[in-house]
Amino acid sequence: FSEYIEGPGTTKVLEIFNGTGGDVSLGGYQIWRANNGATVADAGKFDLDDTILLDGETWSICNGQSDASFLATCDENAGDTLLANFNGNDYIALVKLDPTPTVIDAIGVEGEDPGVDGWAIGADGSTTDHVLWRLPEISEGNPDWSTAADEWDYLPATTIDETIDNADIGFHDTLWICTEAP
Repeated sequence: FSEYIEGPGTTKVLEIFNGTGGDVSLGGYQIWRANNGATVADAGKFDLDDTILLDGETWSICNGQSDASFLATCDENAGDTLLANFNGNDYIALVKLDPTPTVIDAIGVEGEDPGVDGWAIGADGSTTDHVLWRLPEISEGNPDWSTAADEWDYLPATTIDETIDNADIGFHDTLWICTEAP
């Protein structure tokens, strides 16, 4: 994941960045989600479409009731499905399916409920009411939240204006170059 928005009301966005050095079909991936300390059930597994994500590009998923400015920039409108109807205490993972399902990136910890304040990030950030961006020096996903929490920068998202001002959907800065395609 390259950006995560847990804003006011239904303003929820997930962004994936392809920095692999080659094009990737999203059809070989799922997003897994679990609510409030639960484990991922079949209803929390969402297939991504067969979109080819070019190297260096992002792909974003929005809750269908997000602010219009977000909907205009999202690649997939997830409606009001569980996929994009999360809050800061819900586990979210990007999973590569082949040859067996493998979590390659995660926000939060499956089976753990951090409470309404979400998982802590930095000195005063969290997965609740914040826009998170993956730090530009991070070159791959991290399924271990105990270390991944240090790989994000954050700004508040408590009002829609603040969320719009602090979001950067469709762009991801990097400080690295991939030299090998997947």
